[in-house]
Amino acid sequence: MKKIVFVCTGNTCRSPIAEAILKNYLPEHKDAISSYGTHTIDETYVSQTTAELIKERLGLDYSKHKTKIFSRDLIDKDTLFLTMTEQHKNYLLTFDPTIKVFTLKEFADLNGDIEDPLLGPKEVYKNVFDEIKICIDKALLKLKNFLE
Repeated sequence: MKKIVFVCTGNTCRSPIAEAILKNYLPEHKDAISSYGTHTIDETYVSQTTAELIKERLGLDYSKHKTKIFSRDLIDKDTLFLTMTEQHKNYLLTFDPTIKVFTLKEFADLNGDIEDPLLGPKEVYKNVFDEIKICIDKALLKLKNFLE
């Protein structure tokens, strides 16, 4: 089964937002879409602001969404990894230089990184949510085609 995995640092803000947006767009593929963090503690929860935004904007309850740490076991030829920064991408490439990995902006034919809103005001989270949504909107056809 083909999968899409979003990756950020803590799996508490950016990657869960990306996961929720894509699952909202492609509910028929929800089991193939997930998110992980490069440096997180397994089984903690997304930030309260992240959960609130996902609920407000998408109507999805992510308040009990538990963080997961990225590991080598996730790597296979049928998985597309989309990271929030170039640094995350380079980290994943240290596990296997042949994996399918792009920054989310790169995959959407945009430039730059998606900065971490952690501990910022809600307005910063809203801006990050919008930035991620723009990327997914631009890449939606490619993402859907990858899963089918």
